[in-house]
Amino acid sequence: MSSEEVQLSSFELARYTGHILSKNYNESRAVLSEDQNISVHFMWSEDYRMFYEMIKDQIKDTRLPLMPIELDQSLFNKELYQFKDQHFWHGSLLKLDSILKVLKTATPDSYVIFTDIDCIFKPTLYNAVLPYVEAGNDMCFLIESNHVNIGFMLFRVCSDVIDFWEMIRAKMIEDPTLDQKYVQELLPNYLGKWCFFDDQLLSCSNMWKAQKPYAMIQLLCSCLGKEFNMAEKIFYAAQHINMEPYMKYVKPEIFPFIYKFQDVLLESQKRQRAAANT
Repeated sequence: MSSEEVQLSSFELARYTGHILSKNYNESRAVLSEDQNISVHFMWSEDYRMFYEMIKDQIKDTRLPLMPIELDQSLFNKELYQFKDQHFWHGSLLKLDSILKVLKTATPDSYVIFTDIDCIFKPTLYNAVLPYVEAGNDMCFLIESNHVNIGFMLFRVCSDVIDFWEMIRAKMIEDPTLDQKYVQELLPNYLGKWCFFDDQLLSCSNMWKAQKPYAMIQLLCSCLGKEFNMAEKIFYAAQHINMEPYMKYVKPEIFPFIYKFQDVLLESQKRQRAAANT
């Protein structure tokens, strides 16, 4: 059996497991005194203040204490968007170093969430994650089409998980690329317990089909460029929440790209309709 076939079968099993576990999700489950805290860790910098203010407003559950990792904007400017025609995270160790710092300093056997900041969170987040905690998973990830997405992750703090991410970092040092590529490559070999989240409950924006209410949705972009990426995320965020209170945090140079992105989207829809009619 080829490595590709092994990967497909392990990913399909992880996807099926995540779907089954989501059946234990109780949206209206009451808060219990014995509920454990699951700390929520995320990186942010001044250019992303809008999302920082959003996450503070959206995650109010005291069982999900926010643990922001503020990085100087110069670090993001130095590491992101450095390789033409590559994903803007290509070659960066920022996320890996932050993940490892969290895992090495958190309480052993506790659960933590590590998330990108550009997400929409609902009050049901704790209850949505809980079945994956109760199942004893070491790691849980978003699924995007047929590959892993590391924009929102659940970890059990243990040596096996730390070793896995140390291995990802070593690979990045040896041959810099997109960190997610190595997660995709090495995850099927992880011997601990892991799975994907239900893609309609904890979802990527290009996966959610409104089959059920989501508890978290990660806003993806088309990687058209730095300003376009922010504009696109703002546009799609506005499809889910009222963005008016947060627009004051958007840099003035981004606003023209919001309108330009709408033009790009309109042209794309026109081409799709034309192709469908031929």
